Amino acid sequence: ICNIKGNLTLIENDPVFGNGLRGCVDFKLGVGLEVQGNVAAIFGKTPGANGYSYFSIDGKIENLNLMIGQYLAINGFVGGLSYNMKMREDSPKPIIDAVVDRLIGGGQCSTDAPMSNFPQVPEEGKFQLLFSVLLKDAAAGGFAFNGGMVLFSQIDLERGGVDYLAVGGF
Repeated sequence: ICNIKGNLTLIENDPVFGNGLRGCVDFKLGVGLEVQGNVAAIFGKTPGANGYSYFSIDGKIENLNLMIGQYLAINGFVGGLSYNMKMREDSPKPIIDAVVDRLIGGGQCSTDAPMSNFPQVPEEGKFQLLFSVLLKDAAAGGFAFNGGMVLFSQIDLERGGVDYLAVGGF
């Protein structure tokens, strides 16, 4: 048994995002493990004569229950890839908190929120990579321990430097 739902929204003449589309898909596989996940993406071109293309794709898969030894299990993975986009700097949250929110959301299927709530904005020459492994205790089914290890990087392709590099856990 498989359940799939999705959304697709057009972005038209937005002053920051220009024209494009954003969409998402939620899925749940009800056979055996009840694996579930989601993928969200945005593709577009900024406004103006010198507009440039951008994209961002985030995804999450959960309930894998892949055993590592006797007491620990990989519960899932989260990943993201963005080109010509950066984390929103005008957010009231510090950037690392916005990264954690993006990680927890991991492709959350919602295209109803206004574009001003989107955690990233177009910025030419930026590249982002987000990866996380979700872990849980195997004995208590995740009740005693549920967390993950994270790698996030934002690279400036034009000057060749790293804007942000975060390695941590939650």
